[in-house]
Amino acid sequence: MRLRAPRLGALALVLACVGGASAYATVAQGGGDSATVPTLPPLEERAPDLYDDEGCLRVEAGEVDCTTTAGEVDDALADDVGTRHLAGYVGDHYSEELSGDVVVLEDTVSRATDGPFAASGLVRNERTAAVGAVEVSAHLLDAGGSELAVASAPVPVAPLRPGEPAPFEVQSEVAAASVAAVTWTVSAAPAEDARPPSREIELTTYWEEPGGAREPVHLYFYDDPATAPLPYLLFGGLSNRAGVDVGPPRVVAAWLDEAGRVVRVDSVDAVAPDGSASAGLDEDGVADFLLVEDTPAGAPGVAVELWGVS
Repeated sequence: MRLRAPRLGALALVLACVGGASAYATVAQGGGDSATVPTLPPLEERAPDLYDDEGCLRVEAGEVDCTTTAGEVDDALADDVGTRHLAGYVGDHYSEELSGDVVVLEDTVSRATDGPFAASGLVRNERTAAVGAVEVSAHLLDAGGSELAVASAPVPVAPLRPGEPAPFEVQSEVAAASVAAVTWTVSAAPAEDARPPSREIELTTYWEEPGGAREPVHLYFYDDPATAPLPYLLFGGLSNRAGVDVGPPRVVAAWLDEAGRVVRVDSVDAVAPDGSASAGLDEDGVADFLLVEDTPAGAPGVAVELWGVS
């Protein structure tokens, strides 16, 4: 499985957990609206013990390596080629091109082929302002174009910032085989004027373990089952980059197949040092998360995208 991990290897995975307000980069589009990309604070702020004043990596006392500077790491993680590591999001579906609406990315949608109708995919906020609660509706049509039912579900990420995607899942009792076509509608509430949930979270993936036959994993807050087959695990951490205390953090994940279609969506509470669900993060706060997925073998998909919400 291809993890959404930093493209410059272990360097970015060992960042010190330090605070700092998020930096935002505005990318202008020729002849259209611009989107604000929620980049993370500079690496030199997030990991001051790892870099000197010139952005060179400290390799040992009195010695530095300037082959790849902190600024170059920041640029590589935030650019729009491949996976992006932004505040509150890791993935490759963020866009600076804004159409003016919140839309379903139909090329990311997967549908059940038998049993009851089910579908999952990504929406994206292509408005110029953040939106609050988003609901996706699938209008199920038969071969003659008549509507069989409407299946609706909320998106588990809010607020959703301009250019940002988010996953969804919808289900219906209508038989999948009877659905000849689907049309999509999306409703989105304005983002709250009061202090909304913070999205200023840095997400880091540490490791994964495939489902199936493998050695059991034991963490300070989790033990694998005693019997096989064992579940797929994705272990990671998050750091508060809002510069203020934030509420209980959660991580939302969407796994995609080789064609880029969403095949599974899940979410989990972040974990405090005592193993309980984190009640919130102070301005320098950190927490861990573990996604546990029952799969026959391997991983739920070939790639995973992550969102942080608090």
